[in-house]
Amino acid sequence: MFNGVLHSTNLYDSDEMVGYRERAASLCLKQGNDEQVLLVTSSRDPNCWVIPGGGIEPNEDTSAAARREAFEEAGVRGNTEACLGNFIDTERKLRTCVFILRVNEELDDWEDSSRIGRRRHWFSLQEARAALLELKASQAYYIDSLSVLAMKKVVFVTENEEKYSEAKEILSSHFDVMFKPMSLVEIQGSSEDIVINKCKEAKEKLNVPFFVEDSSLCFNALNGLPGQYVKWFLEALGPSGLYKLVSAYEDKTAYAMCIVGYSDGQSDEIRLFHGRVDGKIVDPSGVHGFGWDACFLPDNSNESFAQMPKAKKCEISHRALALKNMCDAVIRSATGD
Repeated sequence: MFNGVLHSTNLYDSDEMVGYRERAASLCLKQGNDEQVLLVTSSRDPNCWVIPGGGIEPNEDTSAAARREAFEEAGVRGNTEACLGNFIDTERKLRTCVFILRVNEELDDWEDSSRIGRRRHWFSLQEARAALLELKASQAYYIDSLSVLAMKKVVFVTENEEKYSEAKEILSSHFDVMFKPMSLVEIQGSSEDIVINKCKEAKEKLNVPFFVEDSSLCFNALNGLPGQYVKWFLEALGPSGLYKLVSAYEDKTAYAMCIVGYSDGQSDEIRLFHGRVDGKIVDPSGVHGFGWDACFLPDNSNESFAQMPKAKKCEISHRALALKNMCDAVIRSATGD
């Protein structure tokens, strides 16, 4: 428990973080091997394995602090890669910024080995997690987050290569998106029901993190039609035909909706994420994009989706919003934020 003695490091100024001590830690991985992590014995209990880390010195960068702690406690040097995020220990009032450290040098003798007899050992990820859960459960979350934040793979189950191309660009900062063409049954039902059924069907064939999606185009003048059935309307009518459906109506407003279903590939949980963009149906214009992009004009824009460069569409589209919501939620779950 926090005893009121403040360490000489930066403190958070927000009301919720007053008195919290800022730390940095290194999740040390071998060169070319993401399956082994280095743990050290605790300075308080030689039978307790921990991840190297400690307080940040005044004016010290967090990544520099993580490297310094790894050198002092584990006798290793390396390069910091991705930041896994900030992990909060409310009981001890600590907030730890955790980095991946790619080890390129191991010293035979180092400061803490000589001073306090500290030991180090390479564990498999599974062994390290089990060791941390025994006496340092809060640090086991660092291991859990590794598969998500260290640019690991997630599979997009779709037969639509244009959708895959957009998803790959939208998620490129956090995930390596893999293309998995798979014919999934699209049941008659709500968009949520369609996505849930797709997830269940895909999970029968996959045991890795994946997502599916379903997009709708809803005309307010037609009480939401064509909605989740826009794929078949588009095949029959094309973008010009979709525009003709509402050309006689004064109200040409519409909204584009994307629902993404995410599964970790292991549990039965299916998580749904929504993205919605309001706009109106217009006479088709533009050469970019695909599907009905040419006849949908988003609010506050003078360009249809098909007139926009791909990069712009991938910032504001219904698909972008849903995928960014998924990305944020998966990262929060992994880091405990």
